[in-house]
Amino acid sequence: MRVMLADVDEESAKKVASKLEGSSLVYSADVIRAEEIEALVQRAVEEWDGLDVMVNNAGVGVAATTLETREENHELVMDVRIRGTFLGMRCAILAMSHTAASSPPRR
Repeated sequence: MRVMLADVDEESAKKVASKLEGSSLVYSADVIRAEEIEALVQRAVEEWDGLDVMVNNAGVGVAATTLETREENHELVMDVRIRGTFLGMRCAILAMSHTAASSPPRR
């Protein structure tokens, strides 16, 4: 198995990677920044000659009630969960499309 772990907290990603078998890469990225997600996917493609699967599961939460939650915190939650998912999907789909187009059919 080959896995790339990405997180804004690179040290946390390294801890997880150290527990995995197989080949792994650790990458620091903020999922709400398109250029960082593009670089993340490109790194995987360059390292492993393509991308087969992307588990796009970044998340963040706020430990507060609705009345206690500031708008900035709500915006961050929505950006990570929705914008981050969109950006990850867009980059991964493009990479997988290029991989599929340049590879012989699999049986």
